[in-house]
Amino acid sequence: FTSDNGGWHNIAKEATNNAQFANIPVTSNAPLRSGKASNYEGGTRVPLLVAWPEKIAPDAKSDALFQSTDFFPTLLEACSLKPQAGQKFDGVSQMPALRGKGAPRQILFSHFPHGGRADIEGFLPGTWVRRGDWKLIRFFAANDDGSDRLELYNLRDDIGETKNLATEKSQLAAELNALIGSFLKDTDAVIPIRNPNYGKVAATPADPLQGWKARGCVADVKDGIVTITGQNDAPFLGFAAGKMNGPTIVKFRARSVPGGAGKVEWLPSPAAADKAKSVAFQLAGGDWQEVQVTLPAEGPLGIVRLYLPAQKEAVQLDWIALQGGQNSLRSDF
Repeated sequence: FTSDNGGWHNIAKEATNNAQFANIPVTSNAPLRSGKASNYEGGTRVPLLVAWPEKIAPDAKSDALFQSTDFFPTLLEACSLKPQAGQKFDGVSQMPALRGKGAPRQILFSHFPHGGRADIEGFLPGTWVRRGDWKLIRFFAANDDGSDRLELYNLRDDIGETKNLATEKSQLAAELNALIGSFLKDTDAVIPIRNPNYGKVAATPADPLQGWKARGCVADVKDGIVTITGQNDAPFLGFAAGKMNGPTIVKFRARSVPGGAGKVEWLPSPAAADKAKSVAFQLAGGDWQEVQVTLPAEGPLGIVRLYLPAQKEAVQLDWIALQGGQNSLRSDF
């Protein structure tokens, strides 16, 4: 008895007609992190129960690492069948573990080149390696600059994968990452890369702001940089967020000599100013910096307004990115 993945964990409000169960995951994988489709333990660690009278001791337990590729060679040996000549296995026979004679493997890999659901923690394209108590996950192109993100966990001390030790134990992370590299090469695995054009709004000479509208300011685009000069006390860039729905992350890269306070505002429509909500941010003076603001929106995002401290001196803007649920958009000017 086993399963192909951990329990379904994400919250789907539309999946129930009973408000009593809204916002409650349909499955608890505690103390494991996340669930089905995730590269964390809640998505990949499952129970395995084997009953074999007179062959396997009743109530016996094992901590041996076992994965689905091991079933074929294990069942062949259990049935005293020989593999075909030259046949290559991805797994190993687990008969020693079933007979209580130790674990036949110390290392295993999981390659999951899919992903994209922002509401499922760890549902990103990735590969992980487990060696003893240590697990390293390589999330492909998961950093803002498109590089891979490494997460290292000691599952003996931290089964819930709460403390990423990749920086603290960089040498071990590099060693395990090399194992992942060899595994991907040996298996000729498909490795996903970031599409540099995904979510971008095509720039045209007629619309250098790529859909953003300058209000209370002048916005000039040159060499990929927007220079915003305020004309009143509340200059902002506005955008019709379209399919954006629910909580949304807004990121942008900006530069302001004096710095100052700003905010990101959202409202159902331009005519519904009385229903506007906002989250404030502080833009430090000096060099370029990235700012991230999380909008706790409920329902359609509507109009998004980015208020910048450009009342006295111009503010420069490099790019703006929005991520809401499965929808994302990035404007590289």
